[in-house]
Amino acid sequence: MPIKSFVLALVSCFSLIIAIAFSAESHAWEDPLTPDERLGRHIYHLGSTGSGPELQVSFAGVDGDLAATLFRCVQCHGVEGQGSMEGGLRVPPLVPSFVRGPHESRQTGKSRAAYTDQTLARAITQGVDAAGEPLHSGMPRYYLTDHQAAAVVAYLNKIGTDDDTDPGVTATIITVGAALPLSGPLASIGQDAQSVLDGYFRNVNERGGIYGRQIRLVVEDSGQEITQPAATDRLIKTKQVFALVGSFESGDISKMHGLLERTQVPSIGPLALSPQPSDPPNPYVFYMLPGFDLQYRVLLDFMVSQARSSIGQSRPRVAIVQPKTTSVLNSVVTLARRKTVEIAGEYAYKRGALAGAGIVQRLKREQVDGIIFAGDGDDFLMLAKALDRQQLSPMLLAPAGMVGQKAFFVPPRLRSKVVLAAAIDPPTEQDLDELQKLAGKRQLHNLGFSRMAQGAASMLTEALMQVGWHISRNSLVEKIERFREQETGAGFSLTYGPQRRIGNDRVRLFYVAPDSSSFVPATEWMVPQDYLN
Repeated sequence: MPIKSFVLALVSCFSLIIAIAFSAESHAWEDPLTPDERLGRHIYHLGSTGSGPELQVSFAGVDGDLAATLFRCVQCHGVEGQGSMEGGLRVPPLVPSFVRGPHESRQTGKSRAAYTDQTLARAITQGVDAAGEPLHSGMPRYYLTDHQAAAVVAYLNKIGTDDDTDPGVTATIITVGAALPLSGPLASIGQDAQSVLDGYFRNVNERGGIYGRQIRLVVEDSGQEITQPAATDRLIKTKQVFALVGSFESGDISKMHGLLERTQVPSIGPLALSPQPSDPPNPYVFYMLPGFDLQYRVLLDFMVSQARSSIGQSRPRVAIVQPKTTSVLNSVVTLARRKTVEIAGEYAYKRGALAGAGIVQRLKREQVDGIIFAGDGDDFLMLAKALDRQQLSPMLLAPAGMVGQKAFFVPPRLRSKVVLAAAIDPPTEQDLDELQKLAGKRQLHNLGFSRMAQGAASMLTEALMQVGWHISRNSLVEKIERFREQETGAGFSLTYGPQRRIGNDRVRLFYVAPDSSSFVPATEWMVPQDYLN
């Protein structure tokens, strides 16, 4: 065999071995902590064992017990056991170099001996120091079994070290997950999103990853065979992912979000057409773009302003047309908004059967100025054609994400009456080229969701870079909360805060171009007049 061929074969063989080893590592996260150390870490960070009875705490001089989840060790002593300042008092570090040596308090002048395993467990459960003297009254006394207390002590020997990681993180790999519909009626959305996420992280890894660590994506099918909560549960408990990125959301998400909050697993950029953050917001779920409710509120504001400027009418007559199974407008047409518009009628129809519902005849009798529409593109076009046949020309308002390019086929007489809301500008040719490069050989069919997946991957990557080498879920959340107009490269920027979980709350309205080839901006970026975030 020629030397050149031999070298090439050797390199190929070596690459294959590395790839196989790398692939195996990506599917099986090996915990650097022992089971007892992992239990102690769970108690330290979450105030719970993850199973069994709820842990309780008490305070000196205070009657009654309280849930330990309200007084987690990490809240005062820090993610890496570095200590903190609370109410003007110095909360001491818990790292071995501090705990295992003698110390004199700067606040009290008292000295204490080095802690042993036994005296440290006693401090946690009884609130006394190594010499048996009472600790500060603000130190909770944790009701733990001997095994649980020993587990916390074992973890404190590793706190702040490279082994002290959340699940999914090793010295070489960060494993993240996405629950996506890879089968069933929404399969093309999930497959598009997966191809973009894979391509984005492949580029990151080729550039050296995150301080030498490679990002590995694990995807669970949330289509026909398994529900979204079950797929998410599998990613967290079986696949042991560090965080979710670009997971698809629809329907009832309360169970899934409850799991994320209990396990403190961040969900970065869920793919949701109409996100509904809880109040107060789930601290671990970071949406990117405003939902349909905000878009409809901007559309109503626009309708009122146009009516006042063009026809001098202070309260335009508006009709609501939506499928029977849709409730997105319930939170939009509030009592306050009913004072600015006159709701001439609310009409529900069966999907695909709008033409035979008799709605257009009733709209003609009501002489409405505008129609707020909450159906899909086919029904939107059906409504527009029916209105045209009746020589009616009300303003037609809907989110672009619902009706899509069907708006281009509206009859010419009504084309100028169509106003669509969107949370992101239409992609340029350069945007489309970059997105397709990420997707590789797969031809994308769902550009909106694909761009959201790109934004989610960018958001996670940037936050990880800001966190640095010692990665934790809490530090990831803290970095994202500090995002201010953070560019994603997907056509939108993101801003978050401690109580803000929608990164971009602005909406823009668009007309259909006269030649029906594109959407043209009708307004600048706007937020609803009654919106406070």
